[in-house]
Amino acid sequence: MIKERIIQKFGLYGIFLWYTIMLIISIFPFVFIDCNFIIKVIFIGIQLFIPYTAIIFWIRGFIGAILGKQDIYAIIYYILFAGLMLPTIIPMFFSLFKKKN
Repeated sequence: MIKERIIQKFGLYGIFLWYTIMLIISIFPFVFIDCNFIIKVIFIGIQLFIPYTAIIFWIRGFIGAILGKQDIYAIIYYILFAGLMLPTIIPMFFSLFKKKN
């Protein structure tokens, strides 16, 4: 829905803008994962080619954000985590405890 609005409003520039924003958001957890550059590049590749691994990286980044310096990047990360990951994680968590017939 948001993607269509941006593309409709900005046309070709909207497509470029949308994918640039999505790339920045997908790389954001690796700001808070403490490892060397080569490992981060490998993790980014894994996340791009195996989408469900993003949940693991976002949770690990969340732990890193909590334990790290509380600055504007951490606040942005908390907001993105709440908006992107909680709607995915909470139903998965409850499905673990759902009674089977």
